[in-house]
Amino acid sequence: MTTLGLSALPRPGALRFAAQAPPLDKDALVHRILSEHPLNHAVELVLPWARDRAISANAKQTNAADSVTRMSVAQPLKSAEFHVIEIPLLALLDTEFLQRHVRNGHFVAMSVSERLDGSTCVPAVADGFLTLSLSKEAYELCGLEGQLSKHEIQQRHTVRIHLAAESFVPGKSHYERVKWCFAERLTRSFKFVCTDAATYTNGDQPAPSPAHALNKHALAPARTLHLSHTEQRAVTVPQLLVAPIESVAAQDNATLGPYLSTWQTWFGAISCGISLAPRAADDFASTFQFEGVEVEISDTGDAVPLAVSISKFTGIVSSEQIKRVVARARAYLATCPELPWAALNIWGFIDAPVAYGDREHCLEQANGENDVTLILFRDGGSCVLSTASSRNELT
Repeated sequence: MTTLGLSALPRPGALRFAAQAPPLDKDALVHRILSEHPLNHAVELVLPWARDRAISANAKQTNAADSVTRMSVAQPLKSAEFHVIEIPLLALLDTEFLQRHVRNGHFVAMSVSERLDGSTCVPAVADGFLTLSLSKEAYELCGLEGQLSKHEIQQRHTVRIHLAAESFVPGKSHYERVKWCFAERLTRSFKFVCTDAATYTNGDQPAPSPAHALNKHALAPARTLHLSHTEQRAVTVPQLLVAPIESVAAQDNATLGPYLSTWQTWFGAISCGISLAPRAADDFASTFQFEGVEVEISDTGDAVPLAVSISKFTGIVSSEQIKRVVARARAYLATCPELPWAALNIWGFIDAPVAYGDREHCLEQANGENDVTLILFRDGGSCVLSTASSRNELT
């Protein structure tokens, strides 16, 4: 495996990059990145329709059978459910709930009405840990051990409680201390979105949900929802003048940073529905120019088009669900020799107390950016782009 890290990028840097040549386990890098990024708010699957630079005018009339096949790549997300429930933190210590849903490490939950830059407590559960981002006053009140924020956001503190630990059981000192804190100090209820990834690992149909174990503690029964889904089967986007993204391994250190920034901007423009084609200045509208992004222009002055299909899902999406989409995308690429890549744009929660791995989410330096783009190549290789900071320092 070849991995290129931050040293390969010019400063100021707003990008992290890792690439992997096709080893025996072709998605080891992708699976590691996904496992380190469990709190996902939205996932977008982007598939090009053809490798050719010339796209016919009837691109939207693409073979119907192939259209159905490519849309099935995202089937694990189409059938996925999540739950909205309002509970006190004390409910998360329910022994039946801990045993059935937390100790396997697949339960994920994120509070949705709290803000890292203002709320007294922002809780989230992932990988068997409950993470609390607390204001200074709430931290001093709760009496639990934690760490001062590295980024000094209003002097916040972070407390991490290993809910899945074998020793975290009633009667043990740490469990009883946390229980006292949640019963006497941090007593308010929080609205969570949650899902249990383990219920989807053995099939598309969900198993009994964690909401059933938590409903007895809830202010009202949990609501079960499907991920919000939008689908565009043939979107025309501009071609870039730079080398294809699958040529990333051929870039040297001098060109790598600008090359990857161009592609990250291109994927971002697709997600936002922004045209990168040049336009005449408009005195009555504000405009934004993408630095260093050049698109291919035809003899008529129009951008040369590329057709892509886009499927986007929003709610709370587990890493395990995304891994299943990656496996289906790999299988689809194997059946379509004309397609060079497939991409997934993944958005984390803006106010998640943790971002990648166990690292604290750097809200003040990253402006809430907590995103990653996975690009899968036909040869089994992959490329991962993630925003590290929108300021001049990497976090």
